[in-house]
Amino acid sequence: MLEQLPSPRASLLVRSRRAGALLLCLLCLLCAPILAGATGASADRPGRIVSLAPNLTEILFALGAGPQMAGVTDYCDYPPEARRLPRVGGYVNPSPEAVLALAPDLVVATPNVGNQPFVERLMRVGTRVVVVQARNLSEVFPAIETLGKAAGRREEASALNERLRDGIRAARARVAGARRPRTLLCIQLEPLLAAGHESYPNDLLEIAGGESIVPPGTGSYPNLSLELVVRAAPEIVIVTRMDSPAGARPAEGLLSWWGRWPSIPAVRDGRVHAVPGDTLLRPGPRLLDGIDLLIGLIHPDRRAAEAPLPGGGAS
Repeated sequence: MLEQLPSPRASLLVRSRRAGALLLCLLCLLCAPILAGATGASADRPGRIVSLAPNLTEILFALGAGPQMAGVTDYCDYPPEARRLPRVGGYVNPSPEAVLALAPDLVVATPNVGNQPFVERLMRVGTRVVVVQARNLSEVFPAIETLGKAAGRREEASALNERLRDGIRAARARVAGARRPRTLLCIQLEPLLAAGHESYPNDLLEIAGGESIVPPGTGSYPNLSLELVVRAAPEIVIVTRMDSPAGARPAEGLLSWWGRWPSIPAVRDGRVHAVPGDTLLRPGPRLLDGIDLLIGLIHPDRRAAEAPLPGGGAS
């Protein structure tokens, strides 16, 4: 039995398909370096990063990884470039579908109760996830090193940490020898939550030359009674909120709230101040701004000339 030969038309169709496939492969090979250059991607530098925490977003931008950023949370509002990136949901409840739709090479997150199932789901489908913790000042520096390694920016991370350490030493020198006034750094009013001795804001307060009225051993953000605050007689009250947008001042109501307790020295002397929450509550590269802000409120005569102006004060 003779083998049936393909028709000339069929042979031409097969050859055309093979040529098309070969051309597609060549185009992919040629375009790959162009796409990698456009996104900043390389073997050790991910080209598409999604950040699930505002402070991690700030660190990545400070490391020069802005061109690599593919998405952020609804609360990532600094630097201004971050506001133009696609949103993937909240800090504790990001959307898995939104994250995966961005096809990230890397997802960075902080450990919290709300996002653990979400992070585990991403890892199950093969997404690279790096979890970074920065609960206090001492954890900021390894967090920067970890993100620098993950984003392919080790040298930038080392340089940033060196600059931050130099700035902290300079700030300590500025307030050296000054009396440390009793200070309440308040995160929330109802209930009244304060920055405790194990917290990042309290670390900045200590460097800035203030003495917290919060009793030791009460945790990172203890709930204080007004009776305790009145007895502690703070000379300075600094009010902030975790939900304050970048650069915004909390409502004047936060200041007037304290006017009901005129016996508190800070209220009596007009040293109740409202400050933006993002400056003091995000462990990251703006820690020197937070320290300068606090020095301006606690030791105004020692504020650096280039330091940001403090928030409003109550009369």
